[in-house]
Amino acid sequence: MERVKKITYQVKKSLVVVDSDNFLWRQNVDRERWLLYRSCSENDRKLDQISPVELANAAVDIVTRKGGMTADALGRMILARFGRSRMSKLTKTHLAQGFEQAKAFGRITEVDGDVKLAAGPLDAGLATV
Repeated sequence: MERVKKITYQVKKSLVVVDSDNFLWRQNVDRERWLLYRSCSENDRKLDQISPVELANAAVDIVTRKGGMTADALGRMILARFGRSRMSKLTKTHLAQGFEQAKAFGRITEVDGDVKLAAGPLDAGLATV
């Protein structure tokens, strides 16, 4: 518990902020304009260690490249992008957070289970790292 207190103290003193999903971001980063995501294998990061912002960015990247699709198909493609194939209850919940993030940022829309890019300009340059 002492280690947690020390880390929490250091986070508060550093130039980072903790978002509502408990992920750290540099203070000068605008999550709504952050367009990158880090694809990985299943062994690199647990799914809950991937920010919903990264999941949202992966969703936008996939829909940009492939066109509109069902939410289920998009979810499976996002999982594959992060080295996974199994759709568990926890996975569905975390993917839903990513979808909601992308919708809240105005990047995608979902109507009757179909996902497509939102109308209007998007910043170019979505990319994996």
